[in-house]
Amino acid sequence: MTITTPKIFDQLLPLNTAAPSILYTVPAGRQAQVTLFVCNQSSSVEYFRIALVKFGQTLIDARYIAWDTPITNNGMFSAAGIGLSSGDSIWVKSATGQLSFTATGIEFS
Repeated sequence: MTITTPKIFDQLLPLNTAAPSILYTVPAGRQAQVTLFVCNQSSSVEYFRIALVKFGQTLIDARYIAWDTPITNNGMFSAAGIGLSSGDSIWVKSATGQLSFTATGIEFS
């Protein structure tokens, strides 16, 4: 098993509030253990969505682990221990474009 050192996989400030965006997709031949962070850059309560989509599947409501979840003004949310396989992806959506998303962790094969 080859394990890489912990790293930042990707960061996103999605400005398209009408549709979800892919934050991170596990590279081919790899697996990942992910910690996800959401940062509210607004002085108001904001709302976000997070979905985990297996390789070869489409984004549908059943894939969401957070749906219109509130985050306090200037607050932070985190979710750890998210295990993903090759080709799996994390989708995110911000209701107002004021939330940044960060995926960190390790990849291994």
